[in-house]
Amino acid sequence: MEAILKSLRRGTIDLISEEELRNKLRRAEKGNRPLRVKAGFDPTAPDLHLGHTVLIQKLKHFQEAGHQVVFLIGDFTGMIGDPTGTVETRKILTREDVERNAQTYREQIFKILNPERTEVRFNSEWLSPLSIGEMVRIAGQMTVARMLERDDFRRRYEEQRPISIHEFLYPLFQGYDSVPCARTWNSGAPIRSSTSWWGAISSAPGGRSPRSSSPRRSSRAWTA
Repeated sequence: MEAILKSLRRGTIDLISEEELRNKLRRAEKGNRPLRVKAGFDPTAPDLHLGHTVLIQKLKHFQEAGHQVVFLIGDFTGMIGDPTGTVETRKILTREDVERNAQTYREQIFKILNPERTEVRFNSEWLSPLSIGEMVRIAGQMTVARMLERDDFRRRYEEQRPISIHEFLYPLFQGYDSVPCARTWNSGAPIRSSTSWWGAISSAPGGRSPRSSSPRRSSRAWTA
């Protein structure tokens, strides 16, 4: 257990909370039941890039300790496009673009991850079936003022650069990914890059949104 915690601390901003993760690892070891560890990746480009390997290496550390990985491909959120660090609205990708990129991701991840300990899932499984009413309910959990706490949105607003409404949906849907994962798979330890942290914490009950949403590639392990 100490070996995996040491490897997770390396290059990681936060373990939230380390005590809770330690308890989950202890229970998993005692009950001989591996954790299911989730990390999400949007297929917005044809290939995985160097920044992705930071998170994938963390997943590999869990696998080496005997745990199961859920490699979540954000095929639904990928069509919207991550607004983090951008000064203009990203081009909306077609379903065909995303599916083509996702297939490449599936082929490339197993150069690092163990296929026998990896489950590949897509967030369109639960986001595509959402009705308009359910989307409105999710959007109702957030205010425009809070969205503008994100540095990227705030800068664009202050510089009078356009912000499309659908861009606000991105962090909401990204945070919503953790709901079905926790309910269906009992996902024990989501791992996120700092770029996805805002969406996760702002979607959590009583969550506090940080001021910064800088495009760093360090990771956070978050027990849920």
